[in-house]
Formats: sequence, structure tokens, C-alpha cells
Amino acid sequence: MNLLEILEKIFGGNFAALASQFLGEPESNTKSAITSMLPALLGSIVQKGSTPDGASALMSALNSPQVDANLPGKISELFATGGGNQLVSAGSGLLSSLVGSKVNSLTGALSLMSGISGSSATNLIAMAAPMIMGALKRVVGEQGLNANGLMSLLGNQTKTLQNAIDPRLSQAMGLNLPGVGRAATAAVDTASSGLNKAIPWIILILAGLLGFWLLRTCSSEKAQRVAEETKSATTAAVQNTTEAAKSAVAAMRSINLPSGMKVDAPQGGFIDSLVTFVSNPSWAPGKSFAFDQITFETDSAALTPGSADQIAQLVTVLKEYPSINVSVEGHTDNTGDPAVNKKLSEDRAASVKAALIDKGLPPDRVTSMGWGAEKPVASNDTEEGKLKNRRVEITLQKK
Repeated sequence: MNLLEILEKIFGGNFAALASQFLGEPESNTKSAITSMLPALLGSIVQKGSTPDGASALMSALNSPQVDANLPGKISELFATGGGNQLVSAGSGLLSSLVGSKVNSLTGALSLMSGISGSSATNLIAMAAPMIMGALKRVVGEQGLNANGLMSLLGNQTKTLQNAIDPRLSQAMGLNLPGVGRAATAAVDTASSGLNKAIPWIILILAGLLGFWLLRTCSSEKAQRVAEETKSATTAAVQNTTEAAKSAVAAMRSINLPSGMKVDAPQGGFIDSLVTFVSNPSWAPGKSFAFDQITFETDSAALTPGSADQIAQLVTVLKEYPSINVSVEGHTDNTGDPAVNKKLSEDRAASVKAALIDKGLPPDRVTSMGWGAEKPVASNDTEEGKLKNRRVEITLQKK
């Protein structure tokens, strides 16, 4: 997952033009400042999140009401209503979470590099702060990451950022980015006990799937809200894992199939739980399993490329058990227009069905349907419960 690429998408539309008007600076200079600023700010977050204490502090900042996960999708609307001042005001309180005490050094260097004034550089960084934190909050929330997961995710941005940060800004901020391996290992070593040791790249896979969802901005507030409320992805083995397992990173294991073929999948995850269940000759129909590695593009039933591996693995497993038919079922939480939610859940279930058939599953072995919010597995009164309810799953039937 490339967090810098996500931020560049967010800031790459009309933000530079709107910000330049607000700041009274040439658009070209403002755009140059943004290009240099983003990797430096993200690098500062990575550095801060490279230790357990730093990651915990970042999580506290992200969980505060000051940080709005929906803010990156409201850029035009904000500037149209005088929101530039609101962004500056909101960002002033968040700058310590991004750059600590190096604000003045950063703004001075950024001003010299881009040609904008020092006060404009200060305001630009302040405007960026709530948007960057909002984008990160959305990734963390959608993935259900705890401080350890955030630490691992940030640590694995190092390779990209090392070549992207201008040395002048790196020096001004005193950046010393952690090594990828060191940050990831530290995150694993501080994971919850009672589980096999976590493998950091599993979190990156899950986070990468949701990255596709964030790379696009909706054309309207309504469309954005619908996409947020009805996405069906990354519910980490709802029926078969504990809360501890979902907050840590799952270990991989090699799963033996009846033909002698093996598939590698996260322990306790979708594929592992499914094979364990159907391996029992006396299994009963009606059992459901939620996908944990498929996502869809924004406000769409189109599967992201990262979903292909789990689709292929499921087809491999089902071919090993020819007596099983499956129903692909889409679900949402209870927020938003029920009719819109149900239609999108139907379309996404149908999309998964089509992908299974495309990978070689006989069409007469799979059906699809969408339930909207009719079948929750958790309370919709909390964000955690809503996340569990937004899912796509398969229900097993015998031929």
C-alpha cells in the first residue's frame, strides 16, 4: 500500500488552484509546495509511528473528534463556503501530531524552495494537516487497525518515502526514517499474546485493498456517503476469529486439500475457516463465511485487482469439494437509503459470483443475492458494529 500515492490523489485535483486563490500565491508555486510538502509530512508521521508509544499517540490523535475521515472528499465544498480558514484553524491543532516542534523549520524551508511566503507555507501546511490525518483515519478505521497495525503500516512506507522527500525538508525536520524491517518487527513483537506471531505484510494486503477505495473521490457528497456506508470488504473472519485475532495480524499457514494440493492463507481467516468446516464430513448447510480480502471500487460493484487472489483460492477449494453449492450474499449497515444500500449489496454479490464463474466455478454451483441491512451480525449503534455488518459472504449448501 502506498499512502503517498493516496495523498497525491487527494491533493491532485483542484486543491492547488483553490489553495493558491485562498493564499494569494501563484498556482504553480503552490503546486510545487504541495508536491514537496506531502512526502515530508507523511515521513514525519512515519517517524513518529515507528515506536509503540508514538503509534499509540498517533492513534489517540486520529480517534479525536478533531479528525474527520470524510474531510478529504469535501475539498471543493469547503473552499466554496470559506472553508480555507476552517482548515487552517483545524490544522493548527493537529500540526504537533504531524511535525512536532519542527513547524517553523519546515515552513521556512518550504517557502524558500517553492517561492511562496512564509505565512502562506504555514497556512498551507495547516490546511493539509486535517486532510492527511482524515485520510489516515479512514484507512485505520476501515482496516480495524490497532496501534500495532498502524505501526507496521507506516513502517512499510519507508522505501517509497526515502526517495520522495526533498533532502532540504528532511534536514529541516530532522527526519530519520525507520528501516522497514525494524518497524515491522517491532509491531509484531508488541502484538497481543495468545496468537501465533503476526506477519506484518498481511496487514499491508488488507490495507492495500482499502487503498483502492480511497484513491478515487466521489463526484458528489451523496455518492461518497453511499460508498462509505455500503462498502463490503475486509471483515476479518467474523464467525471464526476472536476480537484479539482481528486486532492483530494473522499468521499464515499452509492448508492441505483432499487432492494433496495446498493453499497458503491467514490462519483463522476466511479460507482457513472454510476448509476446516467442510473437512468435517458431518458439516451442516447454512453456515456463512465472510470474505476478508476482497474490496470494491468507490460507489461501484467493480472488484479491485487485489481481490483476485481470494476469489481464485475459493474456486480452488470449492473444486476440491464438488458436493458444495454456495450463495454469495451482500450486506450493509443500516445507515443511508435502504433501497440504495440493498441495490449495491445485490450488485456486489453478483460481481463476486461472476468472478467465481470466470475463475472456473460451474455456474450451477453459485447464486447471489443482496440483503442490505436486513441481516446484521453486530449492533449498528457503534462504528465497530457497522464495520462488521458491511460484508460480502458465502453461505454453504449441499447439492
